[in-house]
Amino acid sequence: MLATIAPSPPQLFAALLIAGLGQGMLGITANVEADRMEAVLGRRVVVRAHGFWSLAVLVAGGAGALARGMDIAPVWHLGAVLPLASVLVWLSVAGYQPMPPRQSEAAARPSRLVRPSRAVLVLFLAAGGTLFIDNAASDWSVILMRDALSASSFLAGLGLTAWASGQAFGRLSHNWVAKRIAPERLALALAGIAVLGLLLVIFAPNSIVAIVGFALVGLGTSALLPMGLSAAARLTERPSAVNVAALSQLTFLASILAPLVIGWVAEAFGLRAAFGLGIAILIANGVTILWRRPFAALAKPAE
Repeated sequence: MLATIAPSPPQLFAALLIAGLGQGMLGITANVEADRMEAVLGRRVVVRAHGFWSLAVLVAGGAGALARGMDIAPVWHLGAVLPLASVLVWLSVAGYQPMPPRQSEAAARPSRLVRPSRAVLVLFLAAGGTLFIDNAASDWSVILMRDALSASSFLAGLGLTAWASGQAFGRLSHNWVAKRIAPERLALALAGIAVLGLLLVIFAPNSIVAIVGFALVGLGTSALLPMGLSAAARLTERPSAVNVAALSQLTFLASILAPLVIGWVAEAFGLRAAFGLGIAILIANGVTILWRRPFAALAKPAE
């Protein structure tokens, strides 16, 4: 909320830093807990949990658009959301019993400083790069629709909605698909879908084709990062929380660099070329998946 009333860029930065700190700690904690649920329940939880995050993006985005359309100031919008969110969080965690640690982390000593291991770096190369594409879609889809395709405000907003809807559908349906397709094949198929979506976006002659492309991009990138986080939690050389935190920090770094890179390429070569970088990233993901098979652990029963 402080960001909405910040009188200067440094104070805005400080407010968003606080929000990012909380989001990062919550994300790591939630991913570790979801992985422990997988071990206890014997079924996939992490990707579906990210699916509900995608649904929340749709709801929050719709609420923000409605508030803007009604000319409600952000401070009043977030002022109304804060008590509601606080009550929902309290209802969610009141009386909740945390899942027991996995066997690999039960006797491990906690680390003060988290560094990525070689296995975590491989997982980042296989899945973490999709954060670049997600940043491009979430931050620049509306601008591309407006500037490159002369779309109306309604159609421009549908590009973002299509991407978020594709992600939500892919994540919420992942359990059903993962039971029928091996993890590596599924990851390669998703990367291929995302490449097809990016090609449609880059060469779209009209808004409708671009909207379809954004939906495919969302579907294609939907499960790669959650699969990477789940695989990181199953690595046995260090506690699950350490590996998840290490991979999360790398993805946060990608999220920091992505807007800078996309903005520079868009200014120099155009926004379509910036989306083209996503194809190179997905090719690198595919090569890593074929070469190192980083998702093999996901095919094994939870311990």
